[in-house]
Amino acid sequence: MTVNLPITHPLVLYSRGQISSAVGVRSLKIRDHAALLVYLGDAGLPIPMPLGAEI
Repeated sequence: MTVNLPITHPLVLYSRGQISSAVGVRSLKIRDHAALLVYLGDAGLPIPMPLGAEI
């Protein structure tokens, strides 16, 4: 299921790698990073992947 969220929503920003997971957790006022991943999945958004140079 894909949820239509504005491009400024913290989940969208995190999914695009524009904010850190810590900022996403604080912005959404959720308990931890695991919950952030659940929210991403529920919204149908991909998990951000590190850049090739970081791998």
